[in-house]
Amino acid sequence: MTGISAGSGREAPVVLFDWNGTVVDDIERAALAAAAVLRSRRLPAPGVREFAARFTLPLEQLFRELGVNERQVASATNQWNEFMLASPAPLQHGAQGLLDFLVQQGNLVGVISAASTELVLSDLARLQLSERLELVCGGAGDKAIVLRQFTAHRRNRRVFYVGDTEHDVQAARRAGAIAVGFAGGYRPAPALARAGADHVIHGLAELIDVLTTSGEKTP
Repeated sequence: MTGISAGSGREAPVVLFDWNGTVVDDIERAALAAAAVLRSRRLPAPGVREFAARFTLPLEQLFRELGVNERQVASATNQWNEFMLASPAPLQHGAQGLLDFLVQQGNLVGVISAASTELVLSDLARLQLSERLELVCGGAGDKAIVLRQFTAHRRNRRVFYVGDTEHDVQAARRAGAIAVGFAGGYRPAPALARAGADHVIHGLAELIDVLTTSGEKTP
C-alpha cells in the first residue's frame, strides 16, 4: 500500500500520537485520578476545569505544582497511573476513523505518551485498537528523546507528532518532527500556537488535510 505523501520521492509519513487527551477523551478521568492522589495526601484537589488549565508535563512537574512534596512525587505519579488504569475512557471523536485510515494507507502509526505503557496498552485493549499501532512507548518523560529515533536520518520521510499540550508541541519541535497541536484535549488552541505548533487542529479528522500538504506551517 502507498501511504499519504506530499509528493513524489517521499515515503509515507510516520504519524505518532500522544495518548491522554489526544486519542482518548479523558480529561475527566485524569482530573479525578489527580484528585484521588491529592486527597490521599490531604491536599486540595482542583476541579476538572482548573485541572485542565494547570495541566503540564512531565507528570512529576504537574504534581509538584499541585503541592505534592518532592519526596512523594514519584509515588504520586505511580498512584495516578494506577487510578487511570482502573478507569475506562472513550475515544476522541474521529479517532477510530483516523487510525483506520492511516493504517490502511500504510503509514507507520504509534503512540508516545507520558502515561505508563501499561495504561496505554490497557486502554488499547478495551477499545479494541491494539492491532492498529506499530509502536507504543509509555512513561516518556522527555518525548523528544523517543521522537529523535524517528526523525534522525529520515530525510524523505516526514514525522508528525500529534499532541494536546505545550509539552507535546515543544518535544516535537526539539526532535525535528512536525508538531501538530490538537485543541480538542487538555489545552486550548492559543496555548498550542504559542508553544510553536506547526499546525493546530480542532478535530482529529483535520489531520488528514495536514498530512496531504507539503509539510509547510499553517499561517
